[in-house]
Amino acid sequence: MFRAVDGELPADEDLNGYDGFVISGSPYDAYADELWILRLCLLVQDLVAARKRVLGICFGHQVICRALGGRVGKARIGGWDIGIRGVTMAATLPPCRFLDALQDLPPYAKITECHQDEVWEAPLGAEVLASSDKTGVEMFCVGDHVLGIQGHPEYTADILLSLVDRLSSAQSITVSFAEGVKRQLEATGPDREFWLKLCKSFLKTQELV
Repeated sequence: MFRAVDGELPADEDLNGYDGFVISGSPYDAYADELWILRLCLLVQDLVAARKRVLGICFGHQVICRALGGRVGKARIGGWDIGIRGVTMAATLPPCRFLDALQDLPPYAKITECHQDEVWEAPLGAEVLASSDKTGVEMFCVGDHVLGIQGHPEYTADILLSLVDRLSSAQSITVSFAEGVKRQLEATGPDREFWLKLCKSFLKTQELV
């Protein structure tokens, strides 16, 4: 594991020792010009050029988009998106082996969200795989070797509740907003099994060259 925010990134000479990389969420803005974010963008470009598998979650989804020439910024509708969000798969999906390996892809799936930034425009050559009524690019791919997901497949209810309490205590969100998220979590949950299966399929399916 590398802490990019602390300047930790794999050395160029070590990249061939990895099959792929996962770029996780972060409280930082993917569109900021801090040195570590710019270095991370350059690394993403190198990884994509080498056709390494790169999976981005939330911040990772956004930073991959930026590195490949897409546009990222503050959410254009309603600020924070926190809670369970239903996303709709694209009517026509590209012929990706990691999608084919799932066999029956549902037309709709719920995922845990916790973000106030989003992808405004996917990179040139990318395919938008899913969208929601809040965010136009919930998931995108570039061939079989790049996948970005705005939501958090890995989040449990406890993780989200902890984050909601921290954001509320810091006055980043209102108490009423936090209570609304908690009520939603009592009533519904994400389709974690589907999202975890999707991520595993992406990371394990070999690309045809």
